[in-house]
Amino acid sequence: MDTINISKGKLGSITRLPEKGLEIKPLTVFIGKQGTGKSLLSQLAYFFHNLPYLVTYQRSLGGKKTSPEELVRTILDNLRSEKRAIGVFANPSATITWGKLAIHLEQRNRQITVHKPLIEHVSNIINGNVPYKPGGKALFVPAERVIYPHASSPSVWRLLSWPSTLFLYGDALNNAVKIFSQWNDNLPATPQGKVIYELSKNALGGEAIRYGDEWRWQIIDSEKKIDMDMASSGQKANWSWLLLAETLFDQRERGIIDEPFRLHIEEPEIHLHPAAQRTMMRILAYLANQGIEVLLTTHSLTMLYELNNLMTAAHRLPVELNDQRVPPPDFRILPQKVAAYLFSDNGTVEPLLHEQNISIKESSKELVPWIDEDQLRHVDEELGQELSRIRSYGTVWEE
Repeated sequence: MDTINISKGKLGSITRLPEKGLEIKPLTVFIGKQGTGKSLLSQLAYFFHNLPYLVTYQRSLGGKKTSPEELVRTILDNLRSEKRAIGVFANPSATITWGKLAIHLEQRNRQITVHKPLIEHVSNIINGNVPYKPGGKALFVPAERVIYPHASSPSVWRLLSWPSTLFLYGDALNNAVKIFSQWNDNLPATPQGKVIYELSKNALGGEAIRYGDEWRWQIIDSEKKIDMDMASSGQKANWSWLLLAETLFDQRERGIIDEPFRLHIEEPEIHLHPAAQRTMMRILAYLANQGIEVLLTTHSLTMLYELNNLMTAAHRLPVELNDQRVPPPDFRILPQKVAAYLFSDNGTVEPLLHEQNISIKESSKELVPWIDEDQLRHVDEELGQELSRIRSYGTVWEE
Protein backbone atom coordinates (compact mmCIF):
# COMPACT_ATOMS: atom_id res chain seq x y z
CA MET A 1 0.00 0.00 0.00
CA ASP A 2 1.33 3.47 -0.94
CA THR A 3 1.30 6.31 1.59
CA ILE A 4 1.99 10.01 1.02
CA ASN A 5 2.77 12.33 3.91
CA ILE A 6 3.99 15.81 4.77
CA SER A 7 6.59 15.23 7.45
CA LYS A 8 7.63 18.86 7.92
CA GLY A 9 6.07 22.22 7.16
CA LYS A 10 2.93 23.05 5.21
CA LEU A 11 1.98 22.50 1.60
CA GLY A 12 -0.24 25.13 0.02
CA SER A 13 -3.41 25.31 2.07
CA ILE A 14 -2.73 21.94 3.73
CA THR A 15 -1.65 22.38 7.34
CA ARG A 16 -2.19 18.88 8.72
CA LEU A 17 -2.58 15.34 7.39
CA PRO A 18 -3.52 12.28 9.46
CA GLU A 19 -0.55 11.17 11.57
CA LYS A 20 0.28 8.22 9.30
CA GLY A 21 -0.33 10.18 6.10
CA LEU A 22 -2.80 9.34 3.35
CA GLU A 23 -3.03 5.65 2.51
CA ILE A 24 -3.69 5.12 -1.19
CA LYS A 25 -5.96 2.12 -1.69
CA PRO A 26 -7.44 0.54 -4.85
CA LEU A 27 -10.15 3.24 -4.78
CA THR A 28 -9.13 6.50 -3.10
CA VAL A 29 -11.30 9.61 -2.94
CA PHE A 30 -10.18 13.18 -2.23
CA ILE A 31 -13.15 15.50 -1.67
CA GLY A 32 -13.28 19.15 -0.63
CA LYS A 33 -13.68 22.72 -1.77
CA GLN A 34 -11.59 24.36 -4.47
CA GLY A 35 -8.08 25.35 -3.43
CA THR A 36 -7.79 22.88 -0.53
CA GLY A 37 -4.91 20.89 -2.07
CA LYS A 38 -6.66 17.83 -3.53
CA SER A 39 -5.17 18.04 -7.01
CA LEU A 40 -1.72 18.99 -5.73
CA LEU A 41 -1.51 15.93 -3.48
CA SER A 42 -2.89 13.70 -6.25
CA GLN A 43 -0.22 15.02 -8.63
CA LEU A 44 2.53 14.35 -6.10
CA ALA A 45 1.26 10.79 -5.56
CA TYR A 46 1.22 10.36 -9.33
CA PHE A 47 4.81 11.64 -9.52
CA PHE A 48 6.13 9.10 -7.02
CA HIS A 49 4.08 6.17 -8.33
CA ASN A 50 4.87 6.72 -12.01
CA LEU A 51 8.45 7.93 -11.57
CA PRO A 52 10.19 5.42 -13.90
CA TYR A 53 7.99 6.47 -16.81
CA LEU A 54 8.23 10.20 -16.02
CA VAL A 55 12.04 10.10 -15.76
CA THR A 56 12.36 8.30 -19.10
CA TYR A 57 9.86 10.66 -20.73
CA GLN A 58 11.65 13.78 -19.47
CA ARG A 59 15.03 12.47 -20.58
CA SER A 60 13.63 11.95 -24.07
CA LEU A 61 12.80 15.67 -24.14
CA GLY A 62 15.88 17.08 -22.46
CA GLY A 63 18.81 14.85 -23.34
CA LYS A 64 20.58 12.10 -21.40
CA LYS A 65 23.08 14.24 -19.48
CA THR A 66 20.52 15.69 -17.07
CA SER A 67 21.29 14.85 -13.42
CA PRO A 68 18.78 13.03 -11.18
CA GLU A 69 18.22 16.22 -9.16
CA GLU A 70 17.51 18.28 -12.27
CA LEU A 71 15.17 15.63 -13.64
CA VAL A 72 13.14 15.54 -10.43
CA ARG A 73 12.87 19.35 -10.30
CA THR A 74 11.83 19.62 -13.94
CA ILE A 75 9.22 16.85 -13.69
CA LEU A 76 7.70 18.30 -10.52
CA ASP A 77 7.57 21.86 -11.82
CA ASN A 78 5.94 20.76 -15.07
CA LEU A 79 3.17 18.90 -13.26
CA ARG A 80 1.54 22.27 -12.63
CA SER A 81 2.98 24.46 -15.38
CA GLU A 82 6.33 24.77 -17.12
CA LYS A 83 6.29 28.45 -16.13
CA ARG A 84 5.61 27.98 -12.42
CA ALA A 85 7.88 26.31 -9.85
CA ILE A 86 6.09 23.85 -7.57
CA GLY A 87 8.10 25.28 -4.66
CA VAL A 88 5.60 28.15 -4.54
CA PHE A 89 3.18 25.80 -2.78
CA ALA A 90 5.50 25.34 0.23
CA ASN A 91 4.42 27.40 3.23
CA PRO A 92 7.17 28.37 3.92
CA SER A 93 8.69 24.92 3.40
CA ALA A 94 7.48 21.33 3.20
CA THR A 95 8.94 17.84 3.12
CA ILE A 96 6.84 15.31 1.21
CA THR A 97 7.51 11.61 1.75
CA TRP A 98 6.51 8.48 -0.14
CA GLY A 99 7.84 5.53 1.78
CA LYS A 100 11.62 6.04 1.90
CA LEU A 101 11.56 8.65 -0.89
CA ALA A 102 11.35 12.35 -0.07
CA ILE A 103 11.59 15.85 -1.50
CA HIS A 104 11.84 19.18 0.31
CA LEU A 105 10.25 22.35 -1.10
CA GLU A 106 11.22 25.93 -0.22
CA GLN A 107 8.86 28.80 -1.03
CA ARG A 108 11.52 31.49 -0.46
CA ASN A 109 13.72 30.48 -3.39
CA ARG A 110 11.32 28.03 -5.09
CA GLN A 111 13.96 25.33 -4.76
CA ILE A 112 13.49 21.56 -4.49
CA THR A 113 15.92 19.49 -2.44
CA VAL A 114 15.96 15.85 -3.51
CA HIS A 115 16.78 13.47 -0.67
CA LYS A 116 19.48 10.87 -1.18
CA PRO A 117 17.23 7.75 -1.46
CA LEU A 118 15.27 9.46 -4.24
CA ILE A 119 18.48 10.45 -6.06
CA GLU A 120 19.61 6.83 -5.89
CA HIS A 121 16.23 5.61 -7.13
CA VAL A 122 16.29 7.98 -10.12
CA SER A 123 19.88 6.95 -10.88
CA ASN A 124 18.75 3.32 -10.94
CA ILE A 125 15.97 4.26 -13.35
CA ILE A 126 18.45 6.03 -15.63
CA ASN A 127 20.75 2.99 -15.54
CA GLY A 128 17.90 0.66 -16.46
CA ASN A 129 17.76 -1.09 -13.10
CA VAL A 130 14.08 -0.31 -12.42
CA PRO A 131 11.82 -2.32 -14.73
CA TYR A 132 8.58 -0.83 -16.00
CA LYS A 133 6.25 -1.27 -18.95
CA PRO A 134 6.22 1.25 -21.86
CA GLY A 135 2.81 2.59 -20.81
CA GLY A 136 3.97 3.24 -17.26
CA LYS A 137 2.38 2.61 -13.89
CA ALA A 138 -0.19 5.42 -13.88
CA LEU A 139 -1.99 8.08 -15.89
CA PHE A 140 -3.18 11.48 -14.70
CA VAL A 141 -6.53 12.55 -16.17
CA PRO A 142 -6.53 16.35 -15.72
CA ALA A 143 -9.52 18.67 -15.54
CA GLU A 144 -8.07 20.44 -18.61
CA ARG A 145 -9.06 17.36 -20.68
CA VAL A 146 -12.16 19.29 -21.72
CA ILE A 147 -10.07 20.99 -24.44
CA TYR A 148 -9.19 17.68 -26.11
CA PRO A 149 -12.13 17.66 -28.58
CA HIS A 150 -11.17 21.17 -29.70
CA ALA A 151 -7.41 20.61 -30.09
CA SER A 152 -6.64 16.91 -29.98
CA SER A 153 -2.98 17.28 -30.96
CA PRO A 154 -0.59 17.75 -28.02
CA SER A 155 1.63 19.82 -30.31
CA VAL A 156 -1.07 22.51 -30.32
CA TRP A 157 -1.18 22.56 -26.51
CA ARG A 158 2.55 23.28 -26.28
CA LEU A 159 1.84 26.77 -27.56
CA LEU A 160 0.32 27.50 -24.15
CA SER A 161 1.51 26.91 -20.58
CA TRP A 162 -0.40 23.71 -19.92
CA PRO A 163 0.73 21.14 -17.31
CA SER A 164 2.73 18.15 -18.51
CA THR A 165 -0.09 15.88 -17.32
CA LEU A 166 -2.20 17.18 -20.22
CA PHE A 167 0.50 16.37 -22.78
CA LEU A 168 0.93 12.89 -21.32
CA TYR A 169 -2.84 12.44 -21.34
CA GLY A 170 -2.93 13.38 -25.03
CA ASP A 171 -0.16 10.89 -25.78
CA ALA A 172 -2.04 8.16 -23.91
CA LEU A 173 -5.19 8.91 -25.88
CA ASN A 174 -3.30 8.73 -29.16
CA ASN A 175 -2.05 5.29 -28.14
CA ALA A 176 -5.58 4.30 -27.17
CA VAL A 177 -6.78 5.31 -30.64
CA LYS A 178 -4.45 2.71 -32.17
CA ILE A 179 -6.16 0.02 -30.10
CA PHE A 180 -9.63 1.46 -30.77
CA SER A 181 -8.97 1.30 -34.54
CA GLN A 182 -8.43 -2.47 -34.27
CA TRP A 183 -11.83 -3.15 -32.68
CA ASN A 184 -14.73 -4.50 -34.70
CA ASP A 185 -17.69 -2.09 -34.94
CA ASN A 186 -16.08 0.18 -32.30
CA LEU A 187 -16.71 -2.47 -29.62
CA PRO A 188 -13.97 -3.22 -27.07
CA ALA A 189 -12.16 -6.51 -27.48
CA THR A 190 -12.22 -7.42 -23.78
CA PRO A 191 -15.27 -8.23 -21.62
CA GLN A 192 -14.20 -5.58 -19.09
CA GLY A 193 -13.96 -2.96 -21.83
CA LYS A 194 -17.45 -3.88 -23.05
CA VAL A 195 -18.88 -3.32 -19.55
CA ILE A 196 -17.41 0.19 -19.39
CA TYR A 197 -18.53 0.89 -22.95
CA GLU A 198 -22.17 0.07 -22.22
CA LEU A 199 -22.23 2.06 -19.00
CA SER A 200 -20.56 5.13 -20.47
CA LYS A 201 -22.69 5.06 -23.62
CA ASN A 202 -25.89 5.10 -21.58
CA ALA A 203 -24.59 7.69 -19.09
CA LEU A 204 -23.41 10.14 -21.77
CA GLY A 205 -26.25 9.52 -24.20
CA GLY A 206 -24.00 8.45 -27.05
CA GLU A 207 -20.50 7.47 -28.05
CA ALA A 208 -17.42 8.77 -29.84
CA ILE A 209 -16.95 7.50 -33.41
CA ARG A 210 -13.74 7.80 -35.39
CA TYR A 211 -14.33 9.67 -38.64
CA GLY A 212 -11.09 9.79 -40.63
CA ASP A 213 -8.59 11.62 -38.44
CA GLU A 214 -11.30 13.22 -36.33
CA TRP A 215 -13.86 12.21 -33.74
CA ARG A 216 -17.61 12.56 -34.16
CA TRP A 217 -20.34 12.14 -31.57
CA GLN A 218 -23.07 9.63 -32.33
CA ILE A 219 -26.27 10.15 -30.39
CA ILE A 220 -27.57 7.03 -28.67
CA ASP A 221 -30.19 4.99 -30.57
CA SER A 222 -29.66 7.18 -33.62
CA GLU A 223 -27.63 7.15 -36.82
CA LYS A 224 -27.06 10.86 -36.43
CA LYS A 225 -23.44 11.96 -35.98
CA ILE A 226 -22.44 15.49 -35.01
CA ASP A 227 -19.11 17.31 -34.76
CA MET A 228 -17.53 16.75 -31.37
CA ASP A 229 -17.54 20.45 -30.55
CA MET A 230 -21.35 20.36 -30.82
CA ALA A 231 -21.64 17.69 -28.13
CA SER A 232 -22.68 18.74 -24.62
CA SER A 233 -20.07 19.97 -22.14
CA GLY A 234 -20.44 16.80 -20.06
CA GLN A 235 -19.94 14.61 -23.12
CA LYS A 236 -16.88 16.57 -24.27
CA ALA A 237 -15.31 16.52 -20.80
CA ASN A 238 -15.69 12.81 -20.16
CA TRP A 239 -15.87 10.68 -23.30
CA SER A 240 -12.10 10.64 -23.78
CA TRP A 241 -11.12 9.22 -20.38
CA LEU A 242 -13.93 6.67 -20.60
CA LEU A 243 -12.74 5.53 -24.03
CA LEU A 244 -9.21 5.28 -22.68
CA ALA A 245 -10.47 3.23 -19.72
CA GLU A 246 -12.08 0.80 -22.19
CA THR A 247 -8.64 0.18 -23.77
CA LEU A 248 -6.71 -0.36 -20.53
CA PHE A 249 -7.60 -4.05 -20.39
CA ASP A 250 -6.27 -4.54 -23.94
CA GLN A 251 -3.11 -2.70 -22.91
CA ARG A 252 -2.73 -4.87 -19.85
CA GLU A 253 -3.12 -8.08 -21.86
CA ARG A 254 -0.52 -6.84 -24.35
CA GLY A 255 1.95 -5.96 -21.59
CA ILE A 256 1.87 -2.24 -22.37
CA ILE A 257 1.00 -1.03 -18.85
CA ASP A 258 2.17 -2.17 -15.43
CA GLU A 259 0.03 -3.98 -12.90
CA PRO A 260 -1.58 -2.61 -10.89
CA PHE A 261 -2.07 0.44 -13.10
CA ARG A 262 -3.53 3.57 -11.47
CA LEU A 263 -5.74 6.30 -12.89
CA HIS A 264 -5.58 9.70 -11.16
CA ILE A 265 -8.81 11.39 -12.26
CA GLU A 266 -9.74 14.98 -11.58
CA GLU A 267 -13.48 15.47 -11.16
CA PRO A 268 -14.99 12.60 -13.14
CA GLU A 269 -18.34 14.29 -12.58
CA ILE A 270 -17.54 17.44 -14.59
CA HIS A 271 -20.73 18.85 -16.19
CA LEU A 272 -22.68 15.64 -15.61
CA HIS A 273 -26.25 15.09 -14.45
CA PRO A 274 -26.46 13.38 -11.01
CA ALA A 275 -27.69 10.15 -12.64
CA ALA A 276 -24.58 10.09 -14.84
CA GLN A 277 -22.41 10.86 -11.81
CA ARG A 278 -23.73 7.70 -10.15
CA THR A 279 -22.69 5.72 -13.23
CA MET A 280 -19.21 7.27 -13.14
CA MET A 281 -18.75 6.02 -9.60
CA ARG A 282 -19.88 2.54 -10.62
CA ILE A 283 -17.35 2.56 -13.46
CA LEU A 284 -14.57 3.65 -11.09
CA ALA A 285 -15.48 0.96 -8.55
CA TYR A 286 -15.57 -1.60 -11.36
CA LEU A 287 -12.10 -0.54 -12.51
CA ALA A 288 -10.76 -0.90 -8.95
CA ASN A 289 -12.31 -4.37 -8.69
CA GLN A 290 -10.66 -5.33 -11.99
CA GLY A 291 -7.16 -4.31 -10.88
CA ILE A 292 -7.09 -0.77 -12.34
CA GLU A 293 -6.62 1.38 -9.23
CA VAL A 294 -8.26 4.80 -9.05
CA LEU A 295 -7.48 8.01 -7.17
CA LEU A 296 -10.13 10.64 -7.82
CA THR A 297 -10.70 14.21 -6.72
CA THR A 298 -14.30 15.33 -6.58
CA HIS A 299 -16.75 17.97 -5.38
CA SER A 300 -19.75 15.69 -5.75
CA LEU A 301 -21.76 14.47 -2.78
CA THR A 302 -23.73 12.33 -5.24
CA MET A 303 -20.56 10.37 -5.99
CA LEU A 304 -20.08 9.68 -2.27
CA TYR A 305 -23.71 8.63 -1.80
CA GLU A 306 -23.28 6.08 -4.59
CA LEU A 307 -19.95 4.88 -3.20
CA ASN A 308 -21.59 4.31 0.18
CA ASN A 309 -24.28 2.24 -1.53
CA LEU A 310 -21.67 0.17 -3.38
CA MET A 311 -19.72 -0.51 -0.20
CA THR A 312 -22.83 -1.37 1.80
CA ALA A 313 -23.99 -3.72 -0.96
CA ALA A 314 -20.60 -5.47 -0.95
CA HIS A 315 -20.70 -5.77 2.83
CA ARG A 316 -24.32 -6.87 3.22
CA LEU A 317 -25.55 -8.60 0.06
CA PRO A 318 -24.70 -12.10 -1.12
CA VAL A 319 -22.86 -12.31 -4.44
CA GLU A 320 -25.60 -14.46 -5.94
CA LEU A 321 -28.20 -11.72 -5.38
CA ASN A 322 -28.53 -9.96 -8.73
CA ASP A 323 -31.49 -7.57 -8.62
CA GLN A 324 -31.46 -4.59 -11.00
CA ARG A 325 -32.82 -2.40 -8.20
CA VAL A 326 -29.56 -2.75 -6.22
CA PRO A 327 -25.94 -2.46 -7.41
CA PRO A 328 -24.90 -5.54 -9.44
CA PRO A 329 -22.14 -7.69 -7.88
CA ASP A 330 -19.39 -6.48 -10.24
CA PHE A 331 -19.81 -2.87 -9.08
CA ARG A 332 -20.00 -3.49 -5.36
CA ILE A 333 -16.69 -2.72 -3.68
CA LEU A 334 -15.45 -3.92 -0.32
CA PRO A 335 -14.81 -1.12 2.20
CA GLN A 336 -11.30 -2.51 2.76
CA LYS A 337 -10.45 -1.42 -0.79
CA VAL A 338 -11.58 2.18 -0.23
CA ALA A 339 -9.98 5.27 1.31
CA ALA A 340 -11.73 8.65 1.47
CA TYR A 341 -10.37 11.97 2.74
CA LEU A 342 -12.00 15.34 3.36
CA PHE A 343 -9.84 18.37 2.50
CA SER A 344 -11.14 21.26 4.62
CA ASP A 345 -10.68 24.96 4.00
CA ASN A 346 -9.03 25.24 7.45
CA GLY A 347 -6.10 23.22 6.07
CA THR A 348 -6.79 19.84 7.69
CA VAL A 349 -7.21 16.56 5.84
CA GLU A 350 -9.25 13.95 7.69
CA PRO A 351 -10.34 10.40 6.82
CA LEU A 352 -14.03 10.12 5.98
CA LEU A 353 -14.34 6.35 6.23
CA HIS A 354 -15.49 5.30 9.68
CA GLU A 355 -17.30 2.40 11.24
CA GLN A 356 -20.88 3.32 12.06
CA ASN A 357 -23.72 1.48 13.73
CA ILE A 358 -26.15 0.36 11.05
CA SER A 359 -29.44 -1.18 12.16
CA ILE A 360 -30.10 -4.62 10.69
CA LYS A 361 -33.04 -5.59 12.86
CA GLU A 362 -34.67 -3.77 15.71
CA SER A 363 -32.83 -6.04 18.12
CA SER A 364 -29.34 -5.78 16.65
CA LYS A 365 -26.84 -3.43 15.05
CA GLU A 366 -23.64 -3.97 13.10
CA LEU A 367 -20.50 -1.86 12.67
CA VAL A 368 -20.18 -1.08 8.96
CA PRO A 369 -17.42 1.00 7.29
CA TRP A 370 -19.15 4.09 6.00
CA ILE A 371 -18.18 7.44 4.48
CA ASP A 372 -19.26 10.12 6.93
CA GLU A 373 -21.58 12.22 4.79
CA ASP A 374 -22.65 14.45 7.69
CA GLN A 375 -19.48 16.55 7.37
CA LEU A 376 -20.48 17.40 3.81
CA ARG A 377 -24.18 18.10 4.26
CA HIS A 378 -23.74 21.61 5.65
CA VAL A 379 -24.35 23.19 2.22
CA ASP A 380 -27.73 21.44 1.98
CA GLU A 381 -28.50 22.50 5.55
CA GLU A 382 -27.57 26.11 4.77
CA LEU A 383 -29.87 26.04 1.74
CA GLY A 384 -32.72 24.73 3.90
CA GLN A 385 -32.11 27.38 6.55
CA GLU A 386 -31.96 30.08 3.89
CA LEU A 387 -35.28 28.93 2.43
CA SER A 388 -36.86 29.03 5.88
CA ARG A 389 -35.67 32.61 6.37
CA ILE A 390 -36.99 33.62 2.93
CA ARG A 391 -40.40 32.19 3.75
CA SER A 392 -40.42 33.81 7.20
CA TYR A 393 -39.50 37.23 5.83
CA GLY A 394 -42.02 36.78 3.01
CA THR A 395 -44.79 36.02 5.50
CA VAL A 396 -43.90 39.07 7.63
CA TRP A 397 -43.75 41.31 4.55
CA GLU A 398 -47.15 40.12 3.30
CA GLU A 399 -48.69 40.79 6.71
